[in-house]
Amino acid sequence: MDNYKTPWISVWYCIIVQFFFGLQGSVFYTSMWSYLSSLNPDITVGYYGWCVASFSLAQAISSPIFGIWSQKSSTLKVPSTVGLLLICVGNIMYCFLTKLSIHQLYFFAIFNRIVCGVGEGCLSVIRAYIATSCHNNDRSKAVTIGFGAYVLGLAFGPTIQLLFLPFVSGRYIKNTFNINVYNAPAFTFSIISIIFIFGIYIFEFPYNPKIIQPKKSKITPKASPTQEESLDYISICILIYTYVTQQSFASNDEVLASPFTITLYNWTTDEAIKYNGIIFTIAAFISVVVYLLLAYDIFGKLDKRKVVLVGLILFATHHLVSLPWSFYDGPLDYVPLKKNTTTEDFTYAGGCSRRYDWCLSTKRVPLFLYVFTMMISFGLAYPCVSSSIGTMYASVLGNRKQDFFQGILEFFGSLFRCISPPILTILFDATGYKYTMLIQFILLLISIIFIIICWKRLKDKKYNNLCNNYSISASRKNSNDIEFT
Repeated sequence: MDNYKTPWISVWYCIIVQFFFGLQGSVFYTSMWSYLSSLNPDITVGYYGWCVASFSLAQAISSPIFGIWSQKSSTLKVPSTVGLLLICVGNIMYCFLTKLSIHQLYFFAIFNRIVCGVGEGCLSVIRAYIATSCHNNDRSKAVTIGFGAYVLGLAFGPTIQLLFLPFVSGRYIKNTFNINVYNAPAFTFSIISIIFIFGIYIFEFPYNPKIIQPKKSKITPKASPTQEESLDYISICILIYTYVTQQSFASNDEVLASPFTITLYNWTTDEAIKYNGIIFTIAAFISVVVYLLLAYDIFGKLDKRKVVLVGLILFATHHLVSLPWSFYDGPLDYVPLKKNTTTEDFTYAGGCSRRYDWCLSTKRVPLFLYVFTMMISFGLAYPCVSSSIGTMYASVLGNRKQDFFQGILEFFGSLFRCISPPILTILFDATGYKYTMLIQFILLLISIIFIIICWKRLKDKKYNNLCNNYSISASRKNSNDIEFT
C-alpha cells in the first residue's frame, strides 16, 4: 500500500470528462432561446426558462441515484456508460427538433433536456472516483483540478457555440435533418459522448487501497457528545445558502444573456450568440488565470472568507449597475418589421418585442457597463466564490463523515438552478429585467450580510489541515468487511 501511486492517466481522463460535462451543461444557454424561437416565434422567454430548469431538476434527482448505484456495484464503468448514453440520446433529440410539429416541439424541447440532465447525474460517480483513486498527497490537488475543470466547462460553454457560426445557413445530412448553428453543438457532443464511453473501457480505473481499512468491529461507535456539539449548523446553512445563490445566479445570467442583449441592444439572434460568446470567452480566460493564482500557496493561503466576500461584492455590483436607473438612456426600441409583414423576426433585427408592455417605460443599461461587469462577474467573482465555499464547507464540517452534508450541498445547488431560471424568465416576460436584477441583488446582499455577521463562526482552525480531514463525499462500501475513511 505504501508504494501506491495516483493513476494520473485515469484521473486526468475523468477530469476531461468533467470539463465535457460543464460544456454540455452550458453550451446551449446563449443559443437555445434563439433556436426555439426560430422554430416557433410564439415561444416565450418563460417557456425557455422551464427548458433550462428541467435539465437541473433532472440532474438533481439523478445524482443520488447514480451515487447509490455506483456504491452498490462498486464500479465506475457501467453507471458512467449509462449516463453518457443518455446525454447522447438527449442531444440527438435536440437535433431533431427541426423536424417536429409545433405541438411536438413544446414537449420534446423540455424532454430532451430532462434526458440530458439525467445523464449528467453520473458526474457524481466521476468525482467520487477521482477522490477515491488518488494517493493522499495528491487528493486535494486532483479534486480541486476536477472541480475547476467542470466550472471552466460551464464558463467555456457559450464560447464553444462560436465555433459553429459557419453553420448559420445550415447543412443537410442526407436530406434527413438540418444541422445549423443552434443544434450543431448537440450533434457534436453526442459523438463525443460515444468516444468517452469507449475510453472508459480502454483505460483501467484502480482505487486507492489506503481508502479501505479493515473493520475492527461490527458495531459502529457512536459519535461523542463533543463531536455532535462541534457541528455548527448555522455556518453550514450560511455556506449552503451562499453556494446555491452563486450557482443559481450564474445560471440566471447565462440564461438571460441572449434575450437581455437582444432586447436592450437590438442584437439579432446571430449577433447575440456571437457577442455573448465573446464575452463569456474573455470571462473564461480570466477565470482560468484566477484559478491558477488561487492554486499557488501564496494565494491559496488567503482567508477564504475574504475571497468569498470579494466575489459576492463583485456579483452584487454587476446586478446593481444592471438595474434600469432613471439616468440611463431609454426607452427601448421595438423590433423593426420586415417589409410587407407583421411578424417579428429576430434573425432579421433585434429589439424589444411588441408583446412586452414595459418596452416604452424601461431604460437601457449602458453596453460598456453590462459587458465589463459581466466579464468581471464570471471571470473573477465566480472562481473566487466557487473555489472557496467548498473548502470552507468541508472545514466547518470537520473530521467526520461528510457524505450526507456534501449531498445536501449539491442537491440544493441543482434545485436552485432548476427553480430560479423559470421564475426569473417569467418575470422578465411580464415586467422586464428590473425585478429580475433587483431580486438577485437583494439575495446577494443577504449572503454578504450573513458572511459578515458570522465572520468569526466561519473561521475554523482546521483550514490548514483540510487535506487530512476532508472526507470523500461519494465513498463506497463494497463488502461487510471494509469501511471507508
